[in-house]
Amino acid sequence: MSRIRIIKTNRRNIQRESITKSQMSAEGIKALEQLDECINTDSPALIKFLVGRFRAMQDIISYEDLRDAFLSGNLDESKIDEWRQAYSQLITDIILPAWRESMDQASINQEDLKDFKWDNFSDNVKRFTQTRTADLITKVTDQQKDAIASLTERVTTGEFTADELAKAIRPTIGLNAPQQKANANYYAHVKAQLTKDNPKITEAEAESKAREAALKYAEKQQRYRAQMIAENEIALAYKTGVQEAMHQAVDQGVMKLNVKTWVTAGTELVCEECGALNGITIKLDDHFRIGGFITHHDGYYTIEGGRETEVDGHAHVKCKCACTYHY
Repeated sequence: MSRIRIIKTNRRNIQRESITKSQMSAEGIKALEQLDECINTDSPALIKFLVGRFRAMQDIISYEDLRDAFLSGNLDESKIDEWRQAYSQLITDIILPAWRESMDQASINQEDLKDFKWDNFSDNVKRFTQTRTADLITKVTDQQKDAIASLTERVTTGEFTADELAKAIRPTIGLNAPQQKANANYYAHVKAQLTKDNPKITEAEAESKAREAALKYAEKQQRYRAQMIAENEIALAYKTGVQEAMHQAVDQGVMKLNVKTWVTAGTELVCEECGALNGITIKLDDHFRIGGFITHHDGYYTIEGGRETEVDGHAHVKCKCACTYHY
């Protein structure tokens, strides 16, 4: 038994491998192309719905709510709860149907599974939708709290008044903390530049023009965030569908699968973590892991330590990798 490679998250310790389609199996290329087709087909509509719902959700937290939060240091818990409920409804109305559609498409694409009956309400599918829903709600709620806390520090230090900052960043409600910070920085930069270039401009005029500029920037940020969420959730659901279809096929006796292979998208954008997993074949019920030791023994690889991937072929947000399943 020999350890053949160490996967590390430290980019300096990994030599990037150039992976091209000419080095992939036809099966691997097909898996990647089907994943891309699903993302490209389903994401535009989801992005549009998400942007519209994000804008509507901004009404939950008013200018007064933000101003009071900056003065007290905390957003009212009732507003956090209302936000949480609204996001839960967003998932039910918009994201859940997209998950199911992507998983259905994944099962349809498994052309080798003859006499296979796909169950879109299996225990594993229900577990995925329930767990993912809970994770998303917790994540976005925490992100909103973190964003408010981070911006509150800028009021405390005197960089902004609570009134000014509340007016400036309200259009960014729903963005994550780094995005809201970037928008606040942009607002401050535009205001400072206006004041510098126009000595006669009043502070109120400078703030108003800076808010207009920050609003346009926030609209671009909202669309980017919606795109990131849409593409990631569709990819994650599609890969879940492939993984579940294979397990259902085994349970139904349609196929005798016993191994799976990680297939990395053949582009220069492949990260080192995914590149290290490319071509690694493990047993069907084993898990791919990031940051562990890859060991070869008796014809199989095993991965010890590190972080377990949530779904086969999905190592991080917007991961474009896939898995093939065979025996």
